[in-house]
Amino acid sequence: MENLKLFYGTYKGLIGEYMFRLTRKFIILTKLTDKDRIINYFNEKLKEEQKIFLETYWHSIDALEFKRNEQEIILYEVKTKNAYKNKIFKPKMTLHTHNIYNKAQGLGFVVKLILIRLHNNWNFEVEELEFNKEHYQIDSPKRFDKVVS
Repeated sequence: MENLKLFYGTYKGLIGEYMFRLTRKFIILTKLTDKDRIINYFNEKLKEEQKIFLETYWHSIDALEFKRNEQEIILYEVKTKNAYKNKIFKPKMTLHTHNIYNKAQGLGFVVKLILIRLHNNWNFEVEELEFNKEHYQIDSPKRFDKVVS
């Protein structure tokens, strides 16, 4: 029998994103949604620079939410961790991802960091944090990292 909490990498992260979606009714997971349909649907809420940003970085964003009564658009970076691991260790993020979300904040998007902690017996917790460098650490560069201006 395999234990999901012992795996590292993409699959655990994807599962964490889907778990986050279970907890929020209006979250849009970018991996499951056509960007053109969403950008066209929310066209009047988006500034031109925001449209270009979403077109460019759609696959780098984990999730987003358009607040219906407000003009607020929230972008989410979701990190999945094992709950039994020491909470002192901050989740890792590539410099590329860090730069993308900083650019998003400059364009008027609200950015949040979501931590999914996997517990025993199928339990999990969701923690929502402000996107702030004190809540994560920059990982060493990866082979496919790009520079974001």
